Order: sequence, then structure tokens, then C-alpha cells
Amino acid sequence: MVTAVKLHEVEPRDLVVRAVESTGRATTATLDIPVAGIRLTADFGPSQIRTFRIPLDDPLSAVETDLIELGVRKGAFRVEPW
Repeated sequence: MVTAVKLHEVEPRDLVVRAVESTGRATTATLDIPVAGIRLTADFGPSQIRTFRIPLDDPLSAVETDLIELGVRKGAFRVEPW
């Protein structure tokens, strides 16, 4: 479930997308993000929250970030043009 889509507070040309696995089971989710022109695919553990920061000037360079959207987290996900 996508729980937030907003512009980054410090870098307003970056989009922040937050999602959570809501069934209690591990899964792979694909998020279509038309405003950035990308499709993001990521694995989620049970009830896991993941936050992605997507530079609108270069959406294919998206990173996973922490909940306060400042640090970059290591995490496997795939970004492709939509």
C-alpha cells in the first residue's frame, strides 16, 4: 500500500514515495509512478515500510531513504522507464 507521495522538503525537485506491505506476508511489489515516468519494483518483508526518493530530473537514479528522508539506505530494488 502506498502511504505517501510528496515532494521532498529540502530538495523540492525530488519526489518521495513511501509504501508498506500490509498483509503480513513477504512480497514483491511494483509501483507505477507516472509523474516520474518510472516503474519501481521492490521486495517487501512482512509489514515492512520502504521509502524511495526519486529525483524528477533523473528518475532512474532513485534511492531508498530512511523515514526522515535524509539518509540513504542500502536496499535492492529496480527502476525502469514506464
